[in-house]
Amino acid sequence: MKAIKIAISIISVLAFFSCEKEIPLKIDNVEQKVVLNSLVYSDSIMRVALSTSAVLGSGQKTAPIANAQIKLYVNGTFQEELQERYSGLYLSEQPLMANTDYHVEVISEKGNVSATTSIPAVTQSVSIDSANAINVILDSYMGSEQVCQVWVSFINPPGDNNYLLRVKAFDSIYNDYYYPAGMFYFDVDHMATSSEIGGEILINTYPYLRLPDDDLTPGKNTFKFGFRPNNYNGSNEYYLEFCSLNEAFYSYITSIEVYETVQYDFFAEPMNVFSNISGGLGVFAGASCIQAEFPEVQFE
Repeated sequence: MKAIKIAISIISVLAFFSCEKEIPLKIDNVEQKVVLNSLVYSDSIMRVALSTSAVLGSGQKTAPIANAQIKLYVNGTFQEELQERYSGLYLSEQPLMANTDYHVEVISEKGNVSATTSIPAVTQSVSIDSANAINVILDSYMGSEQVCQVWVSFINPPGDNNYLLRVKAFDSIYNDYYYPAGMFYFDVDHMATSSEIGGEILINTYPYLRLPDDDLTPGKNTFKFGFRPNNYNGSNEYYLEFCSLNEAFYSYITSIEVYETVQYDFFAEPMNVFSNISGGLGVFAGASCIQAEFPEVQFE
């Protein structure tokens, strides 16, 4: 009797596995969408990149969308039609302004989309209080190294405000500007899930630092950060770009950070990059930036 029960159990298990059914995933016929990407800054012209989306594994390929019509509206009033300078890249003629609302309407053979964003007001009273060379341990394997410690002050107005800081350096070898990697927080890591900084300060993965509104107070704020100088490029001129971001811009960069963190994690939930395009995909977001020059810093 016991042998019969065991046989029945084995048959039941085999029957369970034999009931698997393969359901084909039809992704070849997924309609491609219009992708609009444009990060707009005050005092710069608008650049809009148009392309088609593609589903991974479907055989589809992304491609620029040419010959589209893009109408630009400023504070609700039509201003101009963007001109195509390269395949899929459209530019405005007039520079953009801070504290202004922008809306674009796109008509193309691949579909019609629209998007709205704003450029926030320029941050007031941004100043570099001090910048000096110090020795810290950024990586325990490398030991102590020389970095630039910077104190910056700014006025944070009432309301929800988010900021991005990045260091721009002049490359005397190639006679051009670039954004060196190697920025880091000293006291609180505003870009980490755990904000505490231990005995070893970690270099940030991205060539910028961000300050969320939750960590700021209305009025004057003073913030300390650092960056690793890149002496290989002959850099001796440094500038601080202090940018005020609208909500869409901040949501976009934070979603990029999370996406790049989880995309290779088998156990993590899928993450979509922020999109605010009506009828399509992509991002339309604004920022206003102010630039401050560093005092001369002597590195050994």
